[in-house]
Amino acid sequence: MTDDLTRALAAAEALLLRPSKDDGPPITPTLIAPVAAALQPLGVCPLGCAVVMLALAPELSPAIAHTATRNTGAPWPTYALLLGTLIRAPDIMTERRLADILSPGLPLAQGGLMQAGLLVEVRAPDTPAPPWALRAFRLAEPLRHHLLALPGVAVAGLTRITTAGSDAHTPIISGHIVEGRAGTGRTARAADWAGRSGLGALRLDAQAARQPDAVAAAALTARLERAALVIDTGSMPDPQPLVGLPADVPTALLSERAKGWPAMLAPRLTQVAQTRPAAAPDRVAEWQRSLDAAGLTTTAKARRDVAERFRLSHAAIARATQRAAALSENAVASPETLARAARAEARGDLDGVADRVALQPDWNDLVLPAGARTQLEDFTNAVAQRDRVFTSWGFAGKGAAKGLGLTALFAGISGTGKTMAAAVIAKTLGFDLWQVNLAGLVSKYVGETEKNLDRVFGTAGAADAILFFDEADALFGKRSEVRDSHDRYANIETAFLLQRLEDHDGPVILATNLARNIDAAFLRRLFVMVEFPAPDLPARTALWAGAFPDAAPLAGDVEPEALARLHTTLTGGDIRAAALEAAFLAAAGNGQIDAHTLDTAVQRQMIKRGRLPSAPPARRANGAGRAPSYNGHAI
Repeated sequence: MTDDLTRALAAAEALLLRPSKDDGPPITPTLIAPVAAALQPLGVCPLGCAVVMLALAPELSPAIAHTATRNTGAPWPTYALLLGTLIRAPDIMTERRLADILSPGLPLAQGGLMQAGLLVEVRAPDTPAPPWALRAFRLAEPLRHHLLALPGVAVAGLTRITTAGSDAHTPIISGHIVEGRAGTGRTARAADWAGRSGLGALRLDAQAARQPDAVAAAALTARLERAALVIDTGSMPDPQPLVGLPADVPTALLSERAKGWPAMLAPRLTQVAQTRPAAAPDRVAEWQRSLDAAGLTTTAKARRDVAERFRLSHAAIARATQRAAALSENAVASPETLARAARAEARGDLDGVADRVALQPDWNDLVLPAGARTQLEDFTNAVAQRDRVFTSWGFAGKGAAKGLGLTALFAGISGTGKTMAAAVIAKTLGFDLWQVNLAGLVSKYVGETEKNLDRVFGTAGAADAILFFDEADALFGKRSEVRDSHDRYANIETAFLLQRLEDHDGPVILATNLARNIDAAFLRRLFVMVEFPAPDLPARTALWAGAFPDAAPLAGDVEPEALARLHTTLTGGDIRAAALEAAFLAAAGNGQIDAHTLDTAVQRQMIKRGRLPSAPPARRANGAGRAPSYNGHAI
């Protein structure tokens, strides 16, 4: 204990254990000195400081705790004990003041100790309130922790963060919102703001921020330590009132999106700052430091490639390095191992609203006109180099959009390779490809679709994943004239999607069969638009030639060019599906994929597309007792 606290405890013992008969005032500077110094930022009056000291005394003096227990049944001062100790002569004004100080309804600005959370009433659970005179009070844990100068902090989820000193005394801006992905230096930016305001800083994690009691206790700790409270909003889908947060506590919020949060900090004057992932050269240097610390070696090109492809924070790079060390042999990390480890750190979770697409095809599987293929390669290179162009070369400051993402539109009829092209791009970049599930995304409830969209873009942006919207015209369709509430909400969703796409940091691919139905506002924001035409004769020939694995038992009468000339309306998807069905028919039949089997499979594909095939000769290629038929025609 400090000298002041020792002297104050002696004064408390004199009051409670050896009451004096003289007329001297019970509240002396010695009694309240340590409490008054600690509570000076809160402006607690001398009577309130005396109450706090007497509530602290049983913690330090077994004699006081014994006396309080003998008189009241609990080792805490009651209202009657406080009244008899601090007010010796009848004084109706002071008695009322003491009752007010202990009243739950009196705010701290007027001297109340209960509403501010400095004192807590002691009562067994599920018991009725005792008479006012017998109500006992103890110190709140943050105040007890502070007065006794205990190490650490008393609130779970609350940690101190280092700030730079400043000569400032009063923060000019008492609200601060730092917008950005986790790991981009948001906490450091908030600490810098607190330091420039002449304050310390305490950070409350996202889990504790959802608990009003934890928020209130953290706010009290911040008040006592003259610190700003930095709250991580985590993955809260919407801005929510921070229950338990007093309006006079300087507060910074860490959020992936600032929209809506300034209202939650009202009436504070609030400013918004943004953070970005470290530039590629900084990430290269961090990879080098982390690899050196782990005793791993790799090539300079591998370091540069993984740094440019994955915009990881320093902490994520350190974790990825540990993953790579576990996967590497002889202390050498291959480019593939580094990419695998980085991808594991970047991976997000979009279960329920998006599905991860398998990345099996490569560029050799794409059969497209030279112009379309060049556009796809250019888009892939642009995504890989976007950090250099936007950040190192400064193009991020030349546009109105806040995000650094790039968007491509793939337009063409079904089966022309749009999904395969998206998978090839993701595989080349080493990114996950998430295909957005419209059934799980769109909700009939007002505002739910926007929440799901926010989650999709937020998670994909943080995970360096490619978002793939198939049948994009269903979401990105043209806005219509408002005739009823349904039109109005549909237009609101489209406007929200437009804004979210503009703010997004990652690549997005839209695929549609009906490009003319896409809203013009989306088209203006596209980086590239790629047409996927129906395959011509050379393309169909190449598709038929590539549809069969080397181990497939092809008969001698299967000619890719002949099939391409015979079936002129098939797309790449139809051809791949027909080849697979023919393989199953052959496996159940004569064990060979011949022209006859392929003809059956093609006719079935045409039926699925709603086209009536010509009637081929009857056959039993699949081993059934009777050949299948359509409107009397065997197929």
